[in-house]
Amino acid sequence: TNPTDLFGHLFWEIGSVGQNVAGDTLRIEMVRPTLGQRQVVLDVCHRPLTLVNFPSFGLGDQTFVRNSGDFTHAFLGEGGNISTAFARVFAYSAQKSLVIGTDTTCTVPDGSTEVGRRDVDLGMSPGEQVSDFISNTGIHVISVATNFNGLTNLVRADSIYYLDEGLRLWGTSAVGSSTPGMDMNYNHTFQPGGACVVTCGGGSGNTSERMVFAASPDTSILAFDTFFFNQQKKIIIRDPIIGPLRVAKDSVPGQPATQLLFAITTKGLVVITLPTITNTNPQAPPVRTSVSGRH
Repeated sequence: TNPTDLFGHLFWEIGSVGQNVAGDTLRIEMVRPTLGQRQVVLDVCHRPLTLVNFPSFGLGDQTFVRNSGDFTHAFLGEGGNISTAFARVFAYSAQKSLVIGTDTTCTVPDGSTEVGRRDVDLGMSPGEQVSDFISNTGIHVISVATNFNGLTNLVRADSIYYLDEGLRLWGTSAVGSSTPGMDMNYNHTFQPGGACVVTCGGGSGNTSERMVFAASPDTSILAFDTFFFNQQKKIIIRDPIIGPLRVAKDSVPGQPATQLLFAITTKGLVVITLPTITNTNPQAPPVRTSVSGRH
């Protein structure tokens, strides 16, 4: 990214709202003192596009954000106390275009002159209501995850929900909502749906990498296939996980790479060396061949 382009991948949460205030105008100015640059990238001349309705804005006191391993995608989920009727999830792709708006000048209601432009970031997805695929509206989002290339996105609420890059729901796994931790295999590059031409979900072809690890209330970690959504392994630990769970790659020169799982339990941090899990699901459907002599 060229810093002189004055682009920024940012999102906003409402800090405080005055009494009897239903909305306000959003104005965004990018300031980079070290470069001696400043630019209004969203001016107030484009109302009502810049008018924020506070009750529908959402993004309460706990917003989950995860980025893909290749830093091309991000996945966001609303958690905690929110003002909207349902929590929502958002996806972001840094591979989409950033469109620079044209310079605009206008006179605002207080009589002053506004000069700026309206830049448009095409990487942000429209807000998708979690109510589209969560039947119990009393259940909140407790964690999110995205894989190495952003093609598989997971939401954990009353179950684990599997979404693709376009936020289409492909399946669920029953795991409960009392423990929030969840993360995918570090090398996961698969999709949660689509054709099984070579390998179901595409990816590396190694289906042992097509896994998500989720904390379970019974002091265990469950591994699910992210294409068929069924459980593949149960890893028993001593203490229940009560906080975040992350998978990282441990590379030592001259030795095979291993993956480590970090999680917060009732007794503190636990570190687990993940075993290679043999996926019991088919790599791809069997190829049908014709039988000679039959018509």
